[in-house]
This record gives sequence, structure tokens and C-alpha cells, in this order.
Amino acid sequence: MAYLTESFVSAPSGIAVFKTVKLWVNAKRERNALRNMPYSRLEDIGVNPNAADREAHKSFWNVSSR
Repeated sequence: MAYLTESFVSAPSGIAVFKTVKLWVNAKRERNALRNMPYSRLEDIGVNPNAADREAHKSFWNVSSR
């Protein structure tokens, strides 16, 4: 029974789960914007088109905390 108690205590809180999902949604939105942006516009804002392509093709869960 101690195992169940320890697992329950170490489970992530609802707030932590919400923040993680929000981070994933924002990453997906930003990467879709990069994917749809023309190269000329990327260059205008100082973003290397090759770097934008690499970032746009990452999975939504592949993010570092901000």
C-alpha cells in the first residue's frame, strides 16, 4: 500500500499538467506559423529559413521550458 501512496504524492498537479499542455499548444501554434510563413518574410524578421524549417518540423512535445 505504501507504493500507491508514494505514487499518488509524486503525481503531477493539475496546474502542472495544464501548464505543460498550454506550452505544447503554443509550440504547435508557433511552429505552424513558421511553416506557413514565406521565406522572404522570415528573412525580414531575421530568422534563417533553414532554422525555421527545422523548428517547424519538430514535434509539439519537443519543447524546452521557457
